[in-house]
Parts: sequence; C-alpha cells; structure tokens
Amino acid sequence: MPQRLATLIQLEQEARQAPTREALSFIMVNRTARLLPYTIALFWTRQPAGPRLAAVSGVPALDRNTPFVDAMEQLLANLDRPAQPPVATIDPGLIEAPELRSEWEEYLPPQVLACRIGPPAGEPLGGLWLARDEPWSEAEMALVETLAGAYGHALAALERSPRRHFLPGRNRRLAAAAIACAALAIPVPQSVLAPATVVDRDPLVVAAPLDGVIEAVEVEPNQRVAAGEPLFRLEDTSARSRLELAVKALAVAEAELLKARQEAFSDPGQKARLALLEAHLAQRIAERDHAAALLARTRVRAERGGFVLFTDPNDWLGRPVATGERVMTITDPERAELEIRLPVADAIPLTDGAPVTAWFNADPLRPVEARLRRIGYEAYEAPDGLFAYRLKAAFIGEGVPPRIGLQATAKVRGERVTLFWYLLRRPVTALRQGVGF
Repeated sequence: MPQRLATLIQLEQEARQAPTREALSFIMVNRTARLLPYTIALFWTRQPAGPRLAAVSGVPALDRNTPFVDAMEQLLANLDRPAQPPVATIDPGLIEAPELRSEWEEYLPPQVLACRIGPPAGEPLGGLWLARDEPWSEAEMALVETLAGAYGHALAALERSPRRHFLPGRNRRLAAAAIACAALAIPVPQSVLAPATVVDRDPLVVAAPLDGVIEAVEVEPNQRVAAGEPLFRLEDTSARSRLELAVKALAVAEAELLKARQEAFSDPGQKARLALLEAHLAQRIAERDHAAALLARTRVRAERGGFVLFTDPNDWLGRPVATGERVMTITDPERAELEIRLPVADAIPLTDGAPVTAWFNADPLRPVEARLRRIGYEAYEAPDGLFAYRLKAAFIGEGVPPRIGLQATAKVRGERVTLFWYLLRRPVTALRQGVGF
C-alpha cells in the first residue's frame, strides 16, 4: 500500500504538469497502469453531439475510421449519465440493446470501472474507463477516485483560458469587430498558383517532308545537334526507283534528240522534230531533278542547332507518317521561357510585366524569378482536360536559364486588392454563378 500511495502522488504530479490535453490523455490511459492493473483504458470527452473517444491505451494515434471507435462511442452514449457517481462499476447487463451488448463482449473485458473526469463542482468534461477480467476491490476504487479527482482538476485547468481582458465584455466584442473590419480593408497583393513548364520561345518543328515510313532515327532524345546534322530517314525504295526510272528516261530522250540532229543533215524533214524532242528532253530533266529532290528529302537534317525533343526512337521506327506530321522539335536553351497554364476558375486580372515566381519540382528550395510578357485571352483545353489560359513569362537575372521541359508551380502576382476581396473572391464568384446575379 505505501508503494501505491507513492505512485498515486507521482501520477497526480505528472497530471498537473501536463502541458496539453493530449499529454494528459496519454497519462490517463497509459500511466495509470502503474497504480492499478487493467487490460484496456479509454478516455472520452463530452461533446455537444455526444461522447467522443479521445485516447485508448497502447495506441499512439487514434484512427477514428475503425469499427472499434464507432462501437465504443455508441456504448458511451448509451451508458453516459450526468448524475453518475465519481467512480462506479458497470457491466454489460446495463445495456438494453443486444447489438451493443455483443459489441461490449467483443471489444471489452466484463469488469469496467467508470471514472468521472472534471472539476469538483460542475458538469463532467469526460470520463475514464478501466476494463479488466477481475472484479474491482473497494480499496482500488478509492485510489482511482482520488486519482480521477486529480485528473479532472488538471483537465479543467487546461480547458480554462489564462488570458486577461482589459475591456468589459460588450466593449471587447465591439473592439474585436472593429479590428476585424479594419483588417479586411488592408490592401494585399492578389496572386494565383498555376502549373508551368519551361519551353522554347521559338521552337523549330521538324515534320515529315512527305508521306512515308520512318526507316531509321539517327539521334537520341535530348541530344544536341548542329545545323545540317541528320535527324531521321524515311524509307527510300520508292523514291530511289523513281529516280532510276527518270535517269533512264532521260538517257532515252538524249539519244532520240542526238539521232534526230544527225538525221537532220541529210533529211530536212527531221528539223521539224528537233523542237519537240528538245522539249521532251527538258521534261525528262525536270522529272529527274524532282525525283532526286524527293530522294534527298527522305533524309531529314537539322535546319539549326539545338536540342532534339521527341519520344523514344523505337516508337517511330516503322511508323507511317503523313506530310507535315510533327516528328521532333529542336529547341535552343538560350531562348527558354516559362509557359503557365492558368485555370479559368483561378483567373485574376493580370498585366504585362507582372512578377512571377516559379518553384521547380526538381529543385523546390530555389525559386526562379520571371516577368509576364504575354497573356492569352482565349482559353484552350489543357492536357489534363481543364480549360486554361496560356501565359508566357521571361526569366530575369543572370545565369543559365532552367532546362527546357522542367515542370514547376508558378505564382503570378496581380493587382493589390483588399483582404476582404482576397478571401471572398472565390465564394462570391461561386455565389454569383449559382444564383445568377
């Protein structure tokens, strides 16, 4: 018994020194086991909607989305009585509903000691249940009643506010309302967050020069190329055969023209055919040059230097393409800029030159500054299916611009507005759209 009294005093001291209600809840459901043995302990608080389970022994964080919590709160609501003694034993026989009695038998031992937790005078703030299989003795109930009083005193002290007010109640409320109204008139910069991507200001689109099938891709994604370097090659069997036929037809036309010129010396009637054969030769030359040009166009080269952007090369091998279909894009990192996709629902008034701050997903701790240089006034359907405005911002400051293709979250600052409008712009817009005024 002396050892229990020493433990009781120590628990009372720990409870009164608990800095928060969570710390006190932990002491009640876990440290009480140093004084009395039990299987499970529950601490609950009284709320307007009914008893609410706050802590369970052996559980560091209570998950409210479990059948156990729902069952315990139903039991507490069924057994909570305002006139209940400070400490009393309860058993499943006190429950009238059979389903609640079965839940008790499933989750709790049969012997439960219910303790009232709250100030000595006044409504209880909650309760502590200690459950085990053995009955509770009178001596144990006396110890728990003393400890529950200390717990209630500590909980009531944490619930009270230590603030001191220098104004009467009515004047204090008026002063608080005046301060709130004045705060709503404070001008603040309006801003909006939107997804952004680093793009080239003037990218070069590499498209298929003619209908065909891609035979080989001669560069890798994100590879730097120089002007004139080969990019990909179309299947050239048809173009090569056409060139060979055009060359042979040209040889035949040249032979016919040569024969006609030789016969013209002895037969003046052959002179009339010379003009026709010369025109036919010119046509064959044009056909050969056209076939050679088509064959040359099957090998696509870079018109300028930069980085090549496209998907995996294996996705293009053997793929038929039409004339003008985009295959690659050549970008220049020196012309990088920020493309912002501003959702229509988040649109705010913006002006050219508005400051922009971008936090890149690859390096979120180092923001990059930019200036808005172009605002799209027509919404388009973004890749995520939402309609958005396209904004372009130029990077400012020294150093190498971010790599093209990086994703970021951009904060675009607009005009200064009152705090009232900053907080209520979205609700007012939704209300206007809903009621139509």
